[in-house]
Parts: sequence; structure tokens; C-alpha cells
Amino acid sequence: MNYITKDISTKLQQILIVFYFLFSERLHVVAFYAYLSTNRVNPSFRHTLIYDVAKTNSGNGYNALTGIFTAPTAGMYFFTWVTRMYEAGHSTELMVNDAVFGTSYLRIFHDHDVSVTGTVVTKINKGDSVFVRVHSSRVGVGDILSEQYGRSSFAGWLIH
Repeated sequence: MNYITKDISTKLQQILIVFYFLFSERLHVVAFYAYLSTNRVNPSFRHTLIYDVAKTNSGNGYNALTGIFTAPTAGMYFFTWVTRMYEAGHSTELMVNDAVFGTSYLRIFHDHDVSVTGTVVTKINKGDSVFVRVHSSRVGVGDILSEQYGRSSFAGWLIH
């Protein structure tokens, strides 16, 4: 009886080890959320927006000093970014390495304060860099805002 119990226990341990290696990647949470701590005064084209306040950084893929998310694992990801302006006009781009994967544009004047959101769902590889920059060829006008009443932000998470 003791031999049978020990054999079952050993088999169960082996099954749990296999389960861990097969599914641990799926249980790994990768997610980040960061925002600009201050307004960006009339940023030039191709300027990388550095969202310097990282509130969430599971998986440690986001670098608040560079504004770049480096994928710690390959998979399907969801990215979103919000750009807030007052009497301004800017186009922004979500970049994966050197390729534009998404853009957003907003031009608002006459005493208005608004935000625009961009969203991208894409498959990326481990080590790929993802960041938001001011459009590569369209020159913007005015400031990108981020304050207590509304933040310009960047977020992303691994879907699968």
C-alpha cells in the first residue's frame, strides 16, 4: 500500500512539473501603464514621447527613462495611447521597431481641450521595441498636455 501511494505521488509531481512548463508562459502577466508627468511643449516631429511615470509594469518590459516597451515574450499584444491637447494639433504614431503600426490625429482650436486615443492589436516577437512618437512627417502645433485633469498615456498588455 505504501509503495502504491508513493508511486502515485511521484507521478502526480511529474504531471505538475509538465503542467508548469506547458502553461507557465500563459500564466505570465505582461502589462504596463505609464503617463507623461508634465506637458510636452510643442514637440518636434519624430520626437519619442517618454511617458515617465510608470504606474504598472508587470513583466518589467516598459522603460520610463526611454519611453520604450521591450517585449519580454512573444505574443499577441494590445496597445493604446491617449494624447491630450488644448488649442493644438498633432499626429502621433505607434512604432514597432522601425515600422509604423498605428496613427492618431487631432487638431483642435478655439478654446477647446480634447483627447484622441489610438489602439493597435498586433503580434510581436520577444525583444521587439514599441513606442509612441510625434508623426514622422507632419509637423504639429502646440503642446501635448498631461496634468491632474487628464493624462496623456501609453499602455499595453499581452493578450495571448
